Amino acid sequence: MAKRKKKKTSPVRRWIESFQENEFIHRWRRPVVGCVLMVLLLSAIAMGMRQLERYVYSHINNQKPARIEFAALPDHLQGVFANVVAEFEHEPWMGDKLCGELAQRLGDVAWVKNVNRVHRFSDGRVEIDCSYRSPVAMVRTTGGMLLVDEEGVLLPGRYARDMDLLAIEGVGTPPPDPGQRWDAPELRAGLDLVHIFENERFASQITGVSVSNYHGRQDRRAAHIELATDRVGSRIIWGSAPGEEIEENTLEQKVKLLRRNFHQYGRVDANRGVIDVSVYPDRILARPSES
Repeated sequence: MAKRKKKKTSPVRRWIESFQENEFIHRWRRPVVGCVLMVLLLSAIAMGMRQLERYVYSHINNQKPARIEFAALPDHLQGVFANVVAEFEHEPWMGDKLCGELAQRLGDVAWVKNVNRVHRFSDGRVEIDCSYRSPVAMVRTTGGMLLVDEEGVLLPGRYARDMDLLAIEGVGTPPPDPGQRWDAPELRAGLDLVHIFENERFASQITGVSVSNYHGRQDRRAAHIELATDRVGSRIIWGSAPGEEIEENTLEQKVKLLRRNFHQYGRVDANRGVIDVSVYPDRILARPSES
């Protein structure tokens, strides 16, 4: 009979069989496996606790009240938005509608020209960035002094006379609601003069613009616009509104006369009671003061 070939055993198989036959290993195999399983179990529990802790902390953190701040809020608006902030101070920092509702609420405030951005930061801040309206003139009315911005938008509140702002008198159209444009052509004429004078050296000496006779509605023979100065009783007859001059000095000629007065006399009114800058391009015309 042919001899049967001895079956070869692979090295890996021999190592496994040797491991199984090793009494020491066989004795400690179960305890070691148990320890490994216990370590794995404890690691899994620890990892789960950390994840739970992060979840709880994140949930609590997301529910904390938002810390609302304004970026570059102008000095004249400090405290103006306290009521708006109070409406949202208890809202959760991560509330889904917080930023949108806050932006919408700010857009209803007359002092706000545009809401540029309401941004939520990871440290719990909600920062507001807006473009704001600034008063450039006061309008005298029977109900008190009102503020308008450069676009003629009415700003909230009634105020005492502020000599740092030019006062416009004689606007015939009733004021709109705050935040709305005051649609009055005579107001627009007054604001044009505010803009023209604002960078002139004599600007502080002009305190008011009277548009009561705009387009000659009171007296067709009288000047449409007059200027008041910081000297009691002093007036400057200006003439027509800017861009509406007919058979009178141009805007540039009138401003040039005022500059010359200021340079020569130190006074925009040339130290006279009433002067007219609408007639002669090379000199002022002194008028008799009203008794």
